[in-house]
Amino acid sequence: MPEYDTLIVGVVYSASSAFFLLLYITVLWLFLMRSSPFKTNAYKIMVNLGVADCCQLLAQATAGIFTLADDTFSLYFNKVAGGILQFGWIASGPLTFILAVNRLFSVLRPTHEKSAILPAPYKGALAVAWFIGALFFASYMTPFTAVLYFPETFAWGYDAGRWSDFVSNCELYAMFTLLTLCGVIYVIIFARLYRYRKQLSQPSGEVRILVQALIISVYTSSCLITWHTYQYFLPDTKVTQFCLNIMNIINPSINPIIYLALNPRLRKSLCRLMSCKRPFPDAKVTVVSRNARQ
Repeated sequence: MPEYDTLIVGVVYSASSAFFLLLYITVLWLFLMRSSPFKTNAYKIMVNLGVADCCQLLAQATAGIFTLADDTFSLYFNKVAGGILQFGWIASGPLTFILAVNRLFSVLRPTHEKSAILPAPYKGALAVAWFIGALFFASYMTPFTAVLYFPETFAWGYDAGRWSDFVSNCELYAMFTLLTLCGVIYVIIFARLYRYRKQLSQPSGEVRILVQALIISVYTSSCLITWHTYQYFLPDTKVTQFCLNIMNIINPSINPIIYLALNPRLRKSLCRLMSCKRPFPDAKVTVVSRNARQ
């Protein structure tokens, strides 16, 4: 590729990652607002998934800076950036699985989503998901393995460390297993919805969340398989590496786009926020005086 392409690639990586990171943070803020109507368990899981995705976008924006500078500044800085990327990526696997399980229970037990407080089993599962991500992050900080960015090829990759092949295989098979289970769960969900389509009265909001979760699982699976197996069906060139990394940038970026595309109320709230208006004007706000607390 011509030398000027380094500038183009760096700008694309940085600008796209920064834009979607800002958009994602805004969507998460709307989810977390006290007056937000998005309070079901599914949205609480989506917030956790959003944090993992934001970690990936932050690392990808850093990759753009590395590309523009044609330097990673230091091995340690590169290792930390790669560790953050993988921390978000690997944590997103079990988080996506937890979301799939939540969708299954919402179909089998429609009252499952009525609780305003996240049940203890979900809290435990979320803690395990973050622990798994942290465990991989810790391994990347050792001298034995790392995921590094290589500006000369515009790509992330494992180094030649002693543990790299083992950790890479653990990542591949663990993520593939979780995403396959997600696929099985969604087949069960759609089969049940089709079989009992006349008896079940699934709210439109629940169906939208189901579609969102399904798209997330399918695209994440395609990114995982392509990144680990591209060498078998694609030439190992800079163009290939650039396209693969764009896929990996789209992976966390697609979630806020799906949320906004399938949720008119969220879309309207974002537009109101951008117009410096209250995003949820119809929300009831309870004001408690100081005397009432005493």
